[in-house]
Amino acid sequence: MLLSAMCAKKIPLYGVLFCVLTACAATGVLNRQPSALKQAVAAVDGSFGLRFGRPSFSNYSKREKLIGIVLAQLPGTGRDDPPDNLLAELIDCFDDPSPSASVFQDQPVPLGWVCYSALTGLVYHEETDEEGDITEWDGYPEFPATLQDMKAAKTAWQKVLREKTYLSY
Repeated sequence: MLLSAMCAKKIPLYGVLFCVLTACAATGVLNRQPSALKQAVAAVDGSFGLRFGRPSFSNYSKREKLIGIVLAQLPGTGRDDPPDNLLAELIDCFDDPSPSASVFQDQPVPLGWVCYSALTGLVYHEETDEEGDITEWDGYPEFPATLQDMKAAKTAWQKVLREKTYLSY
């Protein structure tokens, strides 16, 4: 009997799971490889350290190398005007908990942290209130950040990208 015919009939829950996994395998969902950008960012072997006595995203030992690797993914891309699709891919990576080659206190850090460091080395955003005063913003999480912090940062930066309210360094 064909798989699709089996899936069309009423079958126990394990049968449904089998059908879903089979469909995912057939479409490649289970075998997706990280993008070239994510692979390149994950391979940078930098370390996060202290800045003014506190752990910091901005104190990343290989930030310039990281930014160069990111920009090299799109030849002809300049640091002063990175394309939105490159920024979007970095933002999309914020909540990726996969380990990277980068470390903090000799422990691998999530890929999302390294993507965040790359993005904030290229662009910045100043969230302001109604009077124009700069305010706290979810897009700049405290280091070390939790997965929840990084999801909030991702949402905040996606809005900034949509509204084009970021500035390049």
